[in-house]
Amino acid sequence: MRANPLLATLAIGEFSGNAGIQPNPIPFKGSTKIMSSILGGHICMMGGTTEFAPHVQSGKLRLLATPGRERNKAFTDVPTV
Repeated sequence: MRANPLLATLAIGEFSGNAGIQPNPIPFKGSTKIMSSILGGHICMMGGTTEFAPHVQSGKLRLLATPGRERNKAFTDVPTV
């Protein structure tokens, strides 16, 4: 499954509006750099990559929400936006 950048952008916008926060977009070239930045504590929120699952399952990352109308089958306890 490929990540959909538009869906990720819309989901982050919806989540941010509901949470009352204003995120600062940071462009990255590739998901490897995003993952190293979030795991290193350099950024606190991300969207648009499908490579996060092992890090959520290991407890290194916390998944706050997933985009879509139905919950993700791999993360049934995580709400959707």
